[in-house]
Amino acid sequence: MKQQAESEQYLKTVHDVYAEAAVTPQAKLCCTTAPIWRLPGLKVPTVMQEMNYGCGTTVHPEDIGPNDTILYVGVGGGMEALQLAYFARRPGGVIAVDAVRAMLEKASANFQVAAQENPWFEPAFVSLREGDALALPVPDASVDLAAQNCLFNVFTREHLDRALSEMYRVLKPRGRLSLSDPIATRPIPAHLAADPRLRAECLSGALTYQEYIDAIVRAGFGTVEVRTRVPYRVLDRERYGLDQHLLLESLEVVAIKDPMPDDGPCVFTGHTAIYFGPEEVFDDDKGHILSRDLPVAICDKTADELQRLGHPDIFVTGSTFHYRGGGCC
Repeated sequence: MKQQAESEQYLKTVHDVYAEAAVTPQAKLCCTTAPIWRLPGLKVPTVMQEMNYGCGTTVHPEDIGPNDTILYVGVGGGMEALQLAYFARRPGGVIAVDAVRAMLEKASANFQVAAQENPWFEPAFVSLREGDALALPVPDASVDLAAQNCLFNVFTREHLDRALSEMYRVLKPRGRLSLSDPIATRPIPAHLAADPRLRAECLSGALTYQEYIDAIVRAGFGTVEVRTRVPYRVLDRERYGLDQHLLLESLEVVAIKDPMPDDGPCVFTGHTAIYFGPEEVFDDDKGHILSRDLPVAICDKTADELQRLGHPDIFVTGSTFHYRGGGCC
C-alpha cells in the first residue's frame, strides 16, 4: 500500500507541475540542447518555443515516411507535434496524447496560432487525445513512428517498462520509436530519486546510459540507434546535497521494432570499421563485408567481433554516440 501511495504521489506531482506549465511557461523546464529545425515554410510560434519542455529532439526527417502515422506522447505546447505534422500533412497524420487536460487545451490553442503563421498547416493535422503513456488510447500495431521527449525519464523503473511496452504495442513491425531523455553519468542518489518535484522537473529520474538502453531492449526492440549524447545539466554538490557534482547528459535514441536477434540486440553507438588491406574486400564469413578504404558503420556487437579478430588491416573506431544509419550488424 505504501509503495502504491508513493507511486500515485509522484504521478500527481508530475501532473500538477505540467498543469501549471500549461498556464504559465516554465523556463526551468526548457532545457533542450537541440536547435529548432529550420525547414522551408515552417514557422514555430513563439508561444510553442516558450513551452519547449524537452532535452533534445525527437524529430529526425530521415525516419519519417510520406504516409506515416505518427504518435507523439506528452504533447506539451505542441512544438514537436507541429514539426512532425510538417512531414505528415494530412488530417490525423499526427496523434498527440497527453494526460494533462490543461496542456491539451493549451496545445489546441497553440495549433490555431500555428495555422495563422503557416499556410500549409491545419489544426486537424494533429489529433489531440487525452490519455496516459502507461495505457495509450491507440490500437495495436497502428503507428509507424512514435516519439516522446523528456517524459519517460520522470517514470519509476516499473512505469518506464510499462510505457516502453505500450510504445512497442502500438508500433507496426519495423516501426520506429524516437526518444529523447536525460541520462545520468552515475546512479542518481536515493534522496534525489525519491523527490517527486525533482523527478517531475526531469532532474532526478534519470537512469544511467546502460540502464536506459537495457530498458528499451527489455521492451522487445531488436535495433537501437544512438543518435546523440551530449552534456545536459549539472546537479551540483551544494544545491543537491551531493559528495561531488553529477553530470546529466541528453540522449537521443531511435529504437526499431525489429525481431530480436538470437545473439542479442543490434545497438549502434557510432562505431566505424575501415579495411585497408591488400584485397579489394574483407569478408569475415558472418555477413560483414568491408570494401577496401571505405568506412562502414557497425553495431557494438560487430565492433567487438572485429576487434577480437585482431586483423592488422582493420581499424575499428570507438563509439561516437552519433549514428545516422546505413550500418551493418
